[in-house]
Amino acid sequence: MAAEKSPSGMALAASPSGRQPTFGLWPTALREDLRSALLGGLRKVVLWTSQHGAATAEFPDDAAFFNVNTPADLDQARGML
Repeated sequence: MAAEKSPSGMALAASPSGRQPTFGLWPTALREDLRSALLGGLRKVVLWTSQHGAATAEFPDDAAFFNVNTPADLDQARGML
């Protein structure tokens, strides 16, 4: 498991198209630290996760991160199944 490789127990998803920092395992023990960073003006979450040694959980393709916003996207998602 990727989180076991991180000193903070944090792991973020990555796919061939790049990092998916909003998908991952985020230890609740770091919630106040994250809150402080956001209130302090942080806007790039990957900068904060890097400070905590986040590990990477590799996904073989982008299917898990496909964004469905329209009926056409939903049709495409169904086709991916």
